Amino acid sequence: MGCYPGEAPLFVGFQEIGGGEDLAALAHSASARYGRTYQTLFARGNDTSTGQNIGAILNTSSGWGVYGRPSRVSDLERELSKHLVVRLTNAVTSMDICVVHLRRPLGSDGIEKQKNQCRALLKWAMRHLSGDPKANLVILGDFNEGHPAGSDSQALDVLFQAKPPLVDALSTLSGKISTYADGKAYDRILVSDAIAKGLNRLKLERVVIQPHRHGKGEERRLYTDHFSVVMILRLGR
Repeated sequence: MGCYPGEAPLFVGFQEIGGGEDLAALAHSASARYGRTYQTLFARGNDTSTGQNIGAILNTSSGWGVYGRPSRVSDLERELSKHLVVRLTNAVTSMDICVVHLRRPLGSDGIEKQKNQCRALLKWAMRHLSGDPKANLVILGDFNEGHPAGSDSQALDVLFQAKPPLVDALSTLSGKISTYADGKAYDRILVSDAIAKGLNRLKLERVVIQPHRHGKGEERRLYTDHFSVVMILRLGR
């Protein structure tokens, strides 16, 4: 997030990772590739089924830093076993980021559970926006949302009906939008109205989906079946 493809990213969120050692290896790899210093951001989840976690890395050479510590929050604790919340600040503004991995909507109650996760995210977002409608918020990750971006039937729709609404960054793209090997857009970046409109020093400039080129045929799925979703933000005065 926060750079053009090929440039050093500001912030990278990871879903379905192991522990802190895995995240440290990713930070080391990013530092070696881009010649920047990357800080690890990690809060252990409570997914008893897979034991997987959420993490992120931050380019601390960019003028941004972490306010407080990355953590889990009470608004999300019950519904989202895998989430990470962090506040980033620089000299002119701040940005609250939530990295998530939502459950797949399986079983007779799967869809309702997925909607409950989205309602929990809405509660977290509204806690910020009710006090400051121009707050810079980002929610990113694997939402396991099977409906296309822009569909009124998607579980995420509750987040777009809020006031002020959250905005799906993928909605700025045209044509068929795919972030996964099966052609669906499970991976999303949602931003607050302030970022969508540039009301508080940050503005959504563009979104890029980058399919990886590792392996051939089914080998590509073994590397990862998800594609990178990159959001470019413009920092204003």
